[in-house]
Amino acid sequence: MSNYKITKIGEDSFTLSGTVDLNSVKYIEQEGKKLFLSCSNVRLTIGDVTNFDSSIVALLLSWQRLLIKGDINFLLAIEQHNIELLLKSYNVAELFTYFD
Repeated sequence: MSNYKITKIGEDSFTLSGTVDLNSVKYIEQEGKKLFLSCSNVRLTIGDVTNFDSSIVALLLSWQRLLIKGDINFLLAIEQHNIELLLKSYNVAELFTYFD
């Protein structure tokens, strides 16, 4: 398992940092599910993600699907331009709702 962290910073607010790759994504997904399903809204800031691959796209889509089924709003803030570009290159950036 790689080094990652999901930090709760408010009632329904979280940050994701560290490594998001094929080795860590299943652990991150499971931890996020446990944290997010008890919320009415999820505001996730993708902050200091030091290493990532396309697994981050699958992760965000998985959480999006899960939260839609649970009638939970999922809002993203992406602080790293390269992750934003990856979402755009996979043509999925417009599927998410963003906050500042």
